Amino acid sequence: MRFDEIKDKIKDLKLIGKGWRGRVYRGIYEGKDLAFKVASDPQFIPNIQKEGKILKIVNREGIGGRLFLTGEDFIAYDFIEGKPLNEVINEKNGKVIISKLLKQARVLDKLGINKEE
Repeated sequence: MRFDEIKDKIKDLKLIGKGWRGRVYRGIYEGKDLAFKVASDPQFIPNIQKEGKILKIVNREGIGGRLFLTGEDFIAYDFIEGKPLNEVINEKNGKVIISKLLKQARVLDKLGINKEE
């Protein structure tokens, strides 16, 4: 299934970001608040599909937004409410946050995860 085929079934669909290979939308689908990453061009579909495969693997380790759905040209995962890291990190919590991030990075390294970007 393609994103265009389900777009009308997504409530409150809003564009929340654009990147070099895709767009990210937020919306409610089947009662879930989800982020939808959609390839901006057919040449980027393999990248989006690879990201879906990676999310499936890292989700088993408790990393990343939980993958909900994969399509031909998109992936959908739990929308995570929050702020950018630079707005959250400070002198009091910096060591703890960075330690947690490094532990996750180590898990990704052990799993051989590489998006090759």
